[in-house]
Amino acid sequence: MMTDDGVQTGGPSFDVPTGRLDGKVSNLRDADALPDVHDGIDALRSKFRANGLDEKDLVLLTGTHACISLSFLARMDDGRAN
Repeated sequence: MMTDDGVQTGGPSFDVPTGRLDGKVSNLRDADALPDVHDGIDALRSKFRANGLDEKDLVLLTGTHACISLSFLARMDDGRAN
């Protein structure tokens, strides 16, 4: 994955279109069905199962999210993200 570090050291760069192409409207009911930071393990399991995902998916997706968050916070601490 290209980061600011790659660009700063002369790595390749390219424009990437932004915006979601899979939906044109937001739905509060759908958003409420997403996992919440305050959900306990039983609620998370239930929400993942409702979307055809199992406990392995739960661990992989939340673990990946945690790693990305920690990486972002580390960059903030280094002052590189300012």
